[in-house]
Amino acid sequence: MRLGDIMRGERATLGKSLLDVQRELRIKAPYIAAIEDANPSAFDTPGFISGYVRSYARFLKMDPDVAFAAFCAESGFVPAHGMSAAAAVRRPETDDNVDIEQNAFNPFVNPKTPFLPTDDSWLSRLHYNAVGSIAVLLLLIGGIGFGGWSLLREIQRVQIVPVDQAPLALAEVDPLQTVVLTSDTDQAQAVALARAQMAKIDRLYRPKALDSPVLVPRDGPISTLDPSAMGAFVVAEPEAEPLVVVTESQELVAEPLKTVEVPIVLEEAPPELALFAIRPA
Repeated sequence: MRLGDIMRGERATLGKSLLDVQRELRIKAPYIAAIEDANPSAFDTPGFISGYVRSYARFLKMDPDVAFAAFCAESGFVPAHGMSAAAAVRRPETDDNVDIEQNAFNPFVNPKTPFLPTDDSWLSRLHYNAVGSIAVLLLLIGGIGFGGWSLLREIQRVQIVPVDQAPLALAEVDPLQTVVLTSDTDQAQAVALARAQMAKIDRLYRPKALDSPVLVPRDGPISTLDPSAMGAFVVAEPEAEPLVVVTESQELVAEPLKTVEVPIVLEEAPPELALFAIRPA
């Protein structure tokens, strides 16, 4: 069994992808893929190949020396001395002819790898339930909008209903031709005009209302009350012979009616002035 198959199996057992190994070992994913493919030409510096292979084998819990020997046997790689030309950094050569088998395992050339899935289109992520919900929502919004627009048009519409009566002429060429003024009409208009003028004059000379009405107290001041003339402190006087017995009802009849005092709410009106015509005007 080849070294690359064993390493892939161990990596799959650990559940690690090439990007996971790159994050943990700080080794680029193309170098990890080149180690599994036994391809030393993918490395820029051949002097680092042995360190990369041993670190990756140690990560997979394999024997580093056995793994490096298997890598050299499969790839034909020979470790070079640090001062030799083979250990120098290689310059990438531009070659238009790309090896298809080599690029098949290169994660940056071939995106169809287990750790780098292709992006799905938005149509594949669209579920039919979402399409149905959106369609129902749009239909509901459209129905509500159309109903509101129809109701607004119905409210603003004006309907003209024909009338059974024939149209009458509302305007004449000379409307004063048929008007005949009589003496009674003139007199009535004059009386109405005079009444309107008198009403205006009355409103003009009407006394103004007071801010607070003038009230006259019904009782006198409390200082005028005599306690000896009323209540329990009344002084007993000698009884005199009654001259005339007057009942209460007769006293009420005999007593003149007192005028009821009404509060004053208006100012005093000016004196009235009467004019008499001595001779006709």
